[in-house]
This record gives sequence, structure tokens and C-alpha cells, in this order.
Amino acid sequence: MAVWGQKVLEKPPFHQNQMAPSAEDIVDIVRSNFDQSPSDYEMFEGETGLFRSLGRDLAGRCFLKRGDVVVDVGAGTGLSTAVLAKMVCPGGKVIALDNSTAMLDVARRRLVDWGDCIRFVESDAWAQMAEPKSADAVIYNATIFLIPGPDRSLIMAADAVKPGGLVAFNFLKGLHVGLDEIRTLAKREFADDAPYGRPVNNRKDLRHLAMAAGFVEEAYGEVQKPLSWDQAMGFYMVPAMGAGMFPREQGDERKDRVRKLFELVKDRGDIVQRWGWWVGRKPAPREAEPESVPGIARGIA
Repeated sequence: MAVWGQKVLEKPPFHQNQMAPSAEDIVDIVRSNFDQSPSDYEMFEGETGLFRSLGRDLAGRCFLKRGDVVVDVGAGTGLSTAVLAKMVCPGGKVIALDNSTAMLDVARRRLVDWGDCIRFVESDAWAQMAEPKSADAVIYNATIFLIPGPDRSLIMAADAVKPGGLVAFNFLKGLHVGLDEIRTLAKREFADDAPYGRPVNNRKDLRHLAMAAGFVEEAYGEVQKPLSWDQAMGFYMVPAMGAGMFPREQGDERKDRVRKLFELVKDRGDIVQRWGWWVGRKPAPREAEPESVPGIARGIA
């Protein structure tokens, strides 16, 4: 469940003589996007179950068990948090971290019956997630590709997990209509109505950033999630998601742009979301070699 959305600009695009927004500005804009998103987000999830499904897929690759401590980065409205709590509780703990007050408010109401099993933390993704070397896993479900500065967040994840612990994330690779990714199709055939927003980070870099943070690659792959035309459009009706396509528009104006785009691509083929996933492990320190005993160490009596 993503918490860091795409950038929204209330002004025309930046000109060369204008100062680009700082990382802190982008985070504030991202947070605002998600603060506007809970109702549309919940409506979309109620119709598709997409984020729960992605969360189950990702958590299952980490072989979590009762008693484990896991950090849910970008907990959102608590959909993946509930999946994780069922795996590690009782006896374990889920730290549900999110920087959107509105999204976390929904999560707290949804998960109130879990009590002390879940700790809610309102924070950015590169703040301290847990006590150093205390977590068995850090999970980014539908989140990491929307985080400005994912390298910093992954460094904090490496700090939080125990030696031998895991990090796992998934990321949206694209929405495909027939054989084409929707942006490619729109730019080729409907240039005036094509999405123009740029990703918050380079998704192709995520694997390398995780390894640079200290994780060793365990496994990676792709899952495909077929959607109906209405469901695919509903995904981008969520303000934080639609902002990635049309960042300058706001509210109903942006939804009108999304609606028009999907009308143009209707009946062009089956619609499938492609999600990449990656799992890495924090290496355990090499066991200390036993002290060498003269003679015995060489097998000499």
C-alpha cells in the first residue's frame, strides 16, 4: 500500500530559470497527495483487492512466522499491515510506518482489534524504522517506487534488520494495454492527451540501490495482475496515483484527464499491470574463527 505518491504541481511546469523543488518540498507534495487519497483508495481496493493480493505475494516470499518483527513501510490504510499481523502475531510485532496522517487514521480504525501487535509510526521512509538490528524483515508493498530518495530508505532498512534479516519490495513496472505500455501507446497515438508526469524515482535502480545498502540478492521476478477497464481507470482515479500521470491538474480536472485517456484506449486489448518484486538478505557476520592452537590447528598431534 503506497504512501509516497507522485508529484503534484499547482503551477505550470518549471522553466529553466526556476529553482526545482527540494527533496523536502517533494515529500510535502507527496504527503498531500496521499492525504487526499483514502476514500478513492479504499473504493479501488474494495473492487479489486489488488493491494492485499500484492501484500500476500510479497510477505509469502519472506517466510515470516509467529514471533517475528516486521516493518511495513508505507502502511497506508493498513491493508498489508493486516496481512503481516496474521503471519507474525501473537508473539510478534508489525511496525506500520507511513507519512500520511489521513492514511494512518484509516489504518488505526481498521486494525484497532490487533492491540499491541501493531505499532503505528507517522514518519518519512528514511527515518529510523526500528531499533537497530531488531527487525526480521522490512517490507515495501506497492511503496518503494513512490518514495523520493529510496536509497536513503533502504540504508535505514539495512540498519533496522537483524543479520540474516530480509528486505522485500515490489514496484509497478507499467500498465499494459494489449502489447503496449499505456504511456507509450498514448504518446504514439494521442499525443495531446498522453500522460506527461515523471516517476518519483528510477525503478530500474531499485535493485542496485538495495544491494548498495548492504543486502544480498535472494530472488526477484514479476507478477501480472489483470484488471478490467473500469478497475484500471479506478487505480488512477486515486489522487496519489493519478498525480503520476497528470501532476499539474487537481481534483476533478485530473480525473477528467484520466477518464478521457482511458476512453481513448478502450477496446485496444486486455489490460494488465506488471509488478516487479525483489527480496534481499542482510548478510550475517562471518562467524569468528576458533583460536588457532599450535599443532592442532594444522592437524598435527
